[in-house]
Amino acid sequence: MYSLKLDSNNLNEDISTILLKLAGCARYSLQDLSLYHDQITGTLPNLSIFPSLITIDISNNMLRGKVPDGIPKSLESLIIKSNSLEGGIPKSFGSLCSLRSLDLSSNKLSEDLPVMLHNLSVGCAKNSLKELYLASNQIIGTVPDMSGFSSLENMFLYENLLNGTILKNSTFPYRLANLYLDSNDLDGVITDSHFGNMSMLKYLSLSSNSLALKFSENWVPPFQLSTIYLRSCTLGPTGISDVVPVWFWNQATNIRFTNISYNNLTGSIPNMLIRFSRGCQVIMDSNQFEGSIPPFFRSATLLRLSNNKFSETHLFLCANTVVDRLLILDLSKNQLSRKLPDYWNHLKALEFLDLSDNNLSGEVPFSMGSLLKIKVLILRNNSLTGKLPFSLKNCTELTMLDLGDNRFSGPIPYWLGQQLQMLICDITNIQLVDLSENNPSGRIFKCLKNFSVMSQNVSPNRTIVFVFVYYKGTLVYEGYDFFLILRSIDLSNNQLIGNIPEEIGNLIELVSLNLSNNNLNGEITSKIGRLTSLEFLDLSRNHFSGLIPPSLAKIDCLSLLNLLDNNRSGRIPIGTQLQSFNASNYEGNVDLCEKPLDKKCLGDKKPIYLSVASGFITGFWGLWGIIVICFYNNPYFGGIYETHTPWITGDSVLDTYRVRHNTNTYNYIELCHFFKLLSVSTCPCLCFRGKNVCMSERKICLRLKYCFDRKGMRDIFQGWAVGYIMLACPLQVESWAMGFGRRLRSPGH
Repeated sequence: MYSLKLDSNNLNEDISTILLKLAGCARYSLQDLSLYHDQITGTLPNLSIFPSLITIDISNNMLRGKVPDGIPKSLESLIIKSNSLEGGIPKSFGSLCSLRSLDLSSNKLSEDLPVMLHNLSVGCAKNSLKELYLASNQIIGTVPDMSGFSSLENMFLYENLLNGTILKNSTFPYRLANLYLDSNDLDGVITDSHFGNMSMLKYLSLSSNSLALKFSENWVPPFQLSTIYLRSCTLGPTGISDVVPVWFWNQATNIRFTNISYNNLTGSIPNMLIRFSRGCQVIMDSNQFEGSIPPFFRSATLLRLSNNKFSETHLFLCANTVVDRLLILDLSKNQLSRKLPDYWNHLKALEFLDLSDNNLSGEVPFSMGSLLKIKVLILRNNSLTGKLPFSLKNCTELTMLDLGDNRFSGPIPYWLGQQLQMLICDITNIQLVDLSENNPSGRIFKCLKNFSVMSQNVSPNRTIVFVFVYYKGTLVYEGYDFFLILRSIDLSNNQLIGNIPEEIGNLIELVSLNLSNNNLNGEITSKIGRLTSLEFLDLSRNHFSGLIPPSLAKIDCLSLLNLLDNNRSGRIPIGTQLQSFNASNYEGNVDLCEKPLDKKCLGDKKPIYLSVASGFITGFWGLWGIIVICFYNNPYFGGIYETHTPWITGDSVLDTYRVRHNTNTYNYIELCHFFKLLSVSTCPCLCFRGKNVCMSERKICLRLKYCFDRKGMRDIFQGWAVGYIMLACPLQVESWAMGFGRRLRSPGH
């Protein structure tokens, strides 16, 4: 047997036990062993018992302990990543003359990097090793001179605990193509001497360190980079000009990905006659670049220039040819002013556009309607005015529209109803509508049911390039894959009138609805209870009246409800969420009552008490009238004495009437009325148990247990039901009394 591959199984066994099963000839002939992702546990044993092994892959398991000393001399590739190995690299690895690839990433190695590299360089391994993966460990120390690894092409040391200053005389291997040192704590200055004759370097990542890059003024890099990550570094001759060196832009034609964000880079970007390679992504946000955005940036696929000081876009947008590469454009948080340019018809492939937090003015240009593939349009916090152009109806793939904090005006009934209904209402994929902090008026559009993504129980699966979460007021960028997870409508701080259309009930996947600070009125539609995914509902500072719909209590996900300053009245519906919100969310509604407010609802108990009293009086005297007639017609009763002793104990009323027999012995017929208020959850609305009507030789007791749930007209009905039962019971009591008389006539009484 030359090869054994048991990848992605659930072996759930100790590694030593598994290897012991490979006995006999298989142990000597086995060349390829792969136990990837098999839930294997234990510590690695001596692997030299397999003398012919060439490749070993035991990654993504639960191995612990240290990397073993005993390794077959023939080994070319050792992959033990994604386990829990500790320590460092044994000295014996330096004598593995055939070792080409060593992957120990995503473990818990904690040895000094200089020691680990020394153990690899003491023998012939330094000449054969091409790939060294030690990323995502706990390795400490600084980066030593590595020029002795003559064959090394890939070195991944990101996400460790490397610290200290890279020595001035340290150099990297000249064959190195990929160098990843990001997410450590390295400091000092990187100069052109560190890169020496690295003509093969393609990928360079030094992000998230405290490194400064300082190169000679006339230095020409020997390499042609395709990817460069310099996020949170200092690029340029520090303390002199802090501008991007010319050599950096000369690399642009070959760069596929560059990230120099979160630095202190200044100056303008030169207008060069270069073109990025297809699929190039440029991230330069959070610097201090200024001036005009050069036209050559149009050839990028992703362009993030947010949080800089750019002030001009005309050269960039005014293209003579169709721009078919640019998908993502983020120019937010700059100093763009004047009117929004009307040159958008060339950007045919654009899917994401963010121009928020600038000082753009005027109306949204008509040419923006030619962005047929646009999915996200963010124009928040500018000084835009007027109406949105009718041409935007062509943007049918739009999933997020954020126009908040502008000065848009015009009546929404026509804007979103007849004219803009074609714009907004035909955009069936929309997941976020934000028109807050503007000045539109009119009614809320009734085409909400057309927003199919909000009204269908499906997961949003549109992918652009970013991950950003627009959640409860915060826009956050995370990574480079985009999933719009929130379905939101924000029409707050406008002049909307009318009521909430019933079509809102169709948006069963809606998560956030903000209609605060408008002039909306009428009752809240009961169909709002269909929004079972709703987490945020703000209807504050409007003129809504009437009762809070009971269906609102059915929304289990609701975590924020604000009904402040309306004209709501009546009882707050019973529901777990509605009683748990702060009382301040209900303030300004003078006729609202019950928890969480301190105000109790008046008049709720009067109907039940009046009804019970009238029913009780009718039933009581009807009952005793029949009993009196029965007793006067019974020869064994001499009469009814007038003795009447009423008293109250707890929640019961006990009236005792004495009945005298002609033998001068007294017997008692007692009527016991028990009224007890129980909670809704533990008691039915009305209960009458036959067992509570009992007769003994000296006592007849009628007990009536009454329970109610305080529900308006239902209380009145139940009160009369009590009276009815008390009126109907004497028919049974009469027969019991006749039987009781016969018992009194029998011997012994």
